[in-house]
Amino acid sequence: MLFVRNTLWLAMACAALFLTPLTSCAQETPKNQAESSSSLVDLQVRLDEFVILLDGDNIAATLDFIPPQLLKQLLKDSGVTEQQFRAAVNQSWATTLETITVEQVSFDANNIVFDTSSIGRSYALIPLNMSMGLKSDPTSIVVSSSTTLALVDASTWYIVRLDEPKTVDIFNKAYPDMANITIPSATMEMVKRKDNP
Repeated sequence: MLFVRNTLWLAMACAALFLTPLTSCAQETPKNQAESSSSLVDLQVRLDEFVILLDGDNIAATLDFIPPQLLKQLLKDSGVTEQQFRAAVNQSWATTLETITVEQVSFDANNIVFDTSSIGRSYALIPLNMSMGLKSDPTSIVVSSSTTLALVDASTWYIVRLDEPKTVDIFNKAYPDMANITIPSATMEMVKRKDNP
C-alpha cells in the first residue's frame, strides 16, 4: 500500500490537479465575499490554461504553473537544471500512468476560500476530490480529498500542492509571507468499486 500511496501522490502532484475545466466555479460565488469576481475569473482562466496542457504528452509544461520562487528554490535545493527537472517530471508521469488511471476529478466550488497573506498577496484554497483506478486491481478505486493552493505572484495565478512536509519547507522558504497559512490534510483510501460484484 505504501508504493500505491506514493505513486498516487506523485500522480496528483505532477498533473492530476485539474483534469476538467472549472466551469462550475464561474457560476458560484466565492466563500469569502470580499474577493472580487474578477479575481475568480482570472483564476479560472489560468486553470483552464493548465487543463489544455494535460491533453498533450509534455506534462512538464505544467511546471510553468508552479509559483516561480518555489520552482527556483526547488532547482536550487535539488542541484539540477530546469531542463533536467522537466525531463524527470515527464518520465515520472509516464511511469505513474503505467500503474494508475485518473478517473474523476471534482472541485467544491462553493467552498473555495479567498484570502490575502501577511503582505497582501492574494491566494485561494481549492477543495479537490479525485478517484483513481489501479491497473493492478480493477475491482478497487482510490478516493482522495485534498486542498490545492493557488497564489498570485507578479499579477499571475500559480498552483501548488503542499502534501509533503519537505515541499512545505521549501515553499515556506520561497514564500515566507505564506508560511502561516494552514492547509487541511489530504486523505486517501482504497475502496471497492460500487459496481464490483
